[in-house]
Amino acid sequence: WSSGGQYFFGFYPGDLAEPVDFSRGFLSPYVSHDTEIWQCPEFTEFFPLAQGPTCGYAYNYYYLTQTHPSVVGLPWWDPGYKDWKVGRETAVIRKTTTTVLFGDSAKVLSWGGPKRGYLVENWHWTPFKEIDEMAAEWGFEPLYEPYTHFRHRGQANVVWADNHVDSRKPHPFASLDKHSLGYLCGPDDVYFDPGK
Repeated sequence: WSSGGQYFFGFYPGDLAEPVDFSRGFLSPYVSHDTEIWQCPEFTEFFPLAQGPTCGYAYNYYYLTQTHPSVVGLPWWDPGYKDWKVGRETAVIRKTTTTVLFGDSAKVLSWGGPKRGYLVENWHWTPFKEIDEMAAEWGFEPLYEPYTHFRHRGQANVVWADNHVDSRKPHPFASLDKHSLGYLCGPDDVYFDPGK
């Protein structure tokens, strides 16, 4: 889920009692030191994953990064697992106007004891292909959970690879849930896959 606790928005070791160090994110040198840049003013009702807010946006990490585990063959849920992520070359993006970089995101915790069922911040957009691969690897039926948060009167704000920003309505693949979570595109991952 991270590169040793470092995310695009800051450093977060995963402890609820610790705040995010927003000065240590991959993008920190390129953005204002005002930490509010990472919070959407419309996203206020959620269970915090750290001491204070983290980030209300997700990155298209599955398609736009490569993950390198420190120990090959160790599953990501193992306490000893660590990895680092490297961004892909921009040349892999065929259509910059239709490949998402960042967007409004959240998720409902499907694990976590007393936090189970709560809406939380989500930093990694999880496309259909990743869910299909995990299901095949672990031998279970795919569980498609929506991660795009249509929090702006039924629309989600999206930053595209050519740097334009727009608002999108949910894809009709499925209706929005009670938290306004839905899908940006269908199972073809057309807005996530830079090769499409």
